[in-house]
Amino acid sequence: MNTNKPGRKERQGAAMKPFLKLLHQTKPSYGLLTVAVLLSMVSTLVGLVIPMFTKNLVDGFSLASISKLQIAGIAGAFIAQTIAGGVSIYLLNYVGQKTVQRCVTGCGANSWCCPCPISTITAQAKASAG
Repeated sequence: MNTNKPGRKERQGAAMKPFLKLLHQTKPSYGLLTVAVLLSMVSTLVGLVIPMFTKNLVDGFSLASISKLQIAGIAGAFIAQTIAGGVSIYLLNYVGQKTVQRCVTGCGANSWCCPCPISTITAQAKASAG
């Protein structure tokens, strides 16, 4: 029973084409994007390590069993997670804003060059003003 509807893979491929076209046209900083994704992964991994540190602390809880190394490890993990997450979010926002800026300013009156709705609105506003 073939209904000639596109399959899931075809729909996903069709949905990715405008996104890949946008990336190709706006040329975002792939280095910053890579660093941001890697820091996001580090933040996630450190977030998973924190319960391992606290497990040992809770299982054998007594004031005598708490070492300075355990406290330093937990504090260091929280600090590393905070820094990696913060820098990752900043870089992702920075790259995203630069991409939108390039999309809007790079197209000018040619709203066809970029699939951004913002560029279409900007081009319409320029055309009606000029």
